[in-house]
Amino acid sequence: MSSLSKVVGDISDPREAITFLKRRKWYIIVPILLVTLAAFGSTYFMTPVYESSVTLWMGNPLLLSNDIERMLGDFRNTLSSGSQTMRDIRGIKKELTSSTYIHQLVDVVGLYDDPEISKKANELLTKNPGRTLEELVFELWLRKLRNSINAEYVAANYLKISVEAESAELAKDLAENLGKIFIRERERQDQLSLKVSSNFSFSQLDKYEREVNDLVSQRTELEKQALRMQEQEGAALNSNKKNIEAEIQDARLTIEELENTERELVVELAGAGFEKPELEPSEAMKKDDTEIRSLYEFLRNSMQEQAWNDKEITKMKVRIFNREKDLAEEIQLLIPQQFMASDSVKAKLANLFLTQSRLAILYDHLNTLRLVIDSLENKLGTIPEIQVRIDQLNQKIQAARDLRDRFKQQQESYLISQAMLEESQYTVIEPADVPYSPIKPDKPRVALIGLVIGIMIGAAAAFLAELFDRSFRSVDDVEAFLGVEVLGTIPEVRQLRKVS
Repeated sequence: MSSLSKVVGDISDPREAITFLKRRKWYIIVPILLVTLAAFGSTYFMTPVYESSVTLWMGNPLLLSNDIERMLGDFRNTLSSGSQTMRDIRGIKKELTSSTYIHQLVDVVGLYDDPEISKKANELLTKNPGRTLEELVFELWLRKLRNSINAEYVAANYLKISVEAESAELAKDLAENLGKIFIRERERQDQLSLKVSSNFSFSQLDKYEREVNDLVSQRTELEKQALRMQEQEGAALNSNKKNIEAEIQDARLTIEELENTERELVVELAGAGFEKPELEPSEAMKKDDTEIRSLYEFLRNSMQEQAWNDKEITKMKVRIFNREKDLAEEIQLLIPQQFMASDSVKAKLANLFLTQSRLAILYDHLNTLRLVIDSLENKLGTIPEIQVRIDQLNQKIQAARDLRDRFKQQQESYLISQAMLEESQYTVIEPADVPYSPIKPDKPRVALIGLVIGIMIGAAAAFLAELFDRSFRSVDDVEAFLGVEVLGTIPEVRQLRKVS
């Protein structure tokens, strides 16, 4: 028997290693062939596993302007950083493998009648008499499907849901119905979330609307009181101041109405594909705009000195009305030249541009009116105590209006979101198909593993055969065994063996 160190030393020599492989080749070849064939043949006795998948697009089907997107806030779903995406995927997988989803999936596909699962459930029923057969069947499917369902993002907003099953048809049915269940549940969750947000914003809006009205009523009473106290200092100036305040109030109401109209038109035109439309003004339009501003300036100057019902002021208002009418007609002429759209959309565009022009003029008019009021107040003198209380109310009114406007904006966001949900945000891009071949067992991989194991067994067998071999292979082996020197050797003549 050769020593371990001698065998290792011989094999470390390249020539001896080649001789060793030739001498022990069958110890290596036979295990390799047997183990590889056995591993490959075992794949025919394994239960095949098929995989089918469905790809969904999760996004917004509408193209919205940046203003509307900011209004919607976090309603729209977007993919963020890689770590956030991984958390999203884990959340989606937990959602897909939840008992709610699995229960619907088992019920829709009709898995309660599966004979193999029913047999196992009956066996468990004998050990758990307090449970029902249906509960046990569902629990078995729950455990099985949780290990068979997977989800991943294949691109931005593209979700792939895959399901493994022991038959191709079942894999296709599971993937297809799981995709439908996911879409249905997500749409239901979106509707519920919007409803809760809407109810809260409606209640808060009503609360702050009442608060604004109450504060405005208090401020109005104080302003009336201040006006009565100032009558003795100048009836004419008081009258004019009153008229200008009425003009300011009227301008505010007009501006509020125009702003509401502008927001509604922006939303409607965004839905029609016009995001932030701009109109190139003509010379006639610029002229009308300049003349309207000049008329407003003349009107403001006249209101400080003349009575409200003065003929000159009435004439100015008529001229302003006529010029605004001319401006509207000029915009109507420019729309067909600069925009290609339906008549209804053109009408909305014309209304939007006219509204924006009037708003720009009214903002300037309102700011100047406030300066006029300041000038009149300096002439009339101020009542400090009442004015302080009015200023305090103005601050409260502004704060309440800001909160009211925020909740009004949330209402508008809800209406837009509701319109968006009418178009499904979840679309099947690639439906589930019947897989042509199983993904498990992987025959090439199993055969490769068998080959590696066969090589390891063959190498071990060859090494052990060499280690326990008692034959002499060199003069040194004979001398070491007999303890005497070898006087000579007779070489092997292979040709003589062939002749004999």
